[in-house]
Amino acid sequence: MTSRIASIRCGGNSAGLFSPQPLQADVQALHGLISCAEWTGVKLSALLEETGIEPKARWFIGEGADAAHVMHSVSLGEALDGPDDRSE
Repeated sequence: MTSRIASIRCGGNSAGLFSPQPLQADVQALHGLISCAEWTGVKLSALLEETGIEPKARWFIGEGADAAHVMHSVSLGEALDGPDDRSE
């Protein structure tokens, strides 16, 4: 287990900019879906290593568990030895 302060942003940030109609919204509504909290748990790198990563793999898809199921591509290298892991 490890604990760290982390910033988490919503995958929906900036989504309104792709609307076919101009939005009447402020910066907070368009880009402000972000928070910062202390998170405690198992490192993603430990979970990925336990699953048996394909030797040729370079990226994976991170999918949200909310109703929108927003997905983002994540560099495997960043997940295994990202900035947070190098500090320990």
